[in-house]
Amino acid sequence: MPRWNVNGNFSLGNMDTGNIRDMFYVAAPWGSGSWGIQGATFTSADRKLSGQRFYCTGNNAYMYGKEERGEWGFVRYIQGDAWGGTHQGPVPWHKPPPLSISGKTLTMSLGLYRDTHTFLGSGRHWVMYAINIWVSSPNFPLGRDINHKKPLVLDLAFFHSGPLNTHISNDAHHYQEAIGTAPVRSWHSQSFNLSNYINRALLHFHLPSTDAKVYQVEFLIELVNAEGAAMIDNFHLDY
Repeated sequence: MPRWNVNGNFSLGNMDTGNIRDMFYVAAPWGSGSWGIQGATFTSADRKLSGQRFYCTGNNAYMYGKEERGEWGFVRYIQGDAWGGTHQGPVPWHKPPPLSISGKTLTMSLGLYRDTHTFLGSGRHWVMYAINIWVSSPNFPLGRDINHKKPLVLDLAFFHSGPLNTHISNDAHHYQEAIGTAPVRSWHSQSFNLSNYINRALLHFHLPSTDAKVYQVEFLIELVNAEGAAMIDNFHLDY
């Protein structure tokens, strides 16, 4: 089957960002033809995340995030472009051509080593380990994505510390579903029919499938007053 993203086995040069504190971080350590890395918050004005680290050994990719201000934070490995850039300028990582979902069976696979997570401080707490898939179409409602539409994002979770919340925000249609349980400190491998999840999400929000395409794929850890870490490998979108 053809493969949409590249370097999913992370057989890349060694990379280590070291510990990064209080920063909105965007980078493409292997250049414009491979993975991007990002750590930030969705909600704070400065978008700075309390702590983060990324490294790659040439066999798998590690990520760590820490959020301790009660904001919605994340760390992620990413390819594609759903928004036409980042808050720091153009997307520096690999941007494959948008992938039409029409007439195709999309298959997603991932190897995940979920490290422990810790809740920090008081107030609300949240941790989610998930694959994110961003879908857009010229036939979606108006919004602010790369097509000036309100995109669909699928949060396909391997672990979530609280109830999932499928909803519509100002920016996107958020479809959340648990797709498996990744044990702590043990490798978990999973492949699944991504088309089925996309079709369910489109149906849930009454969005048309006509001209719908995948624009972005990522693995992320989402955090509120928490820290967490993981390693990933064999992360592929095939069609």
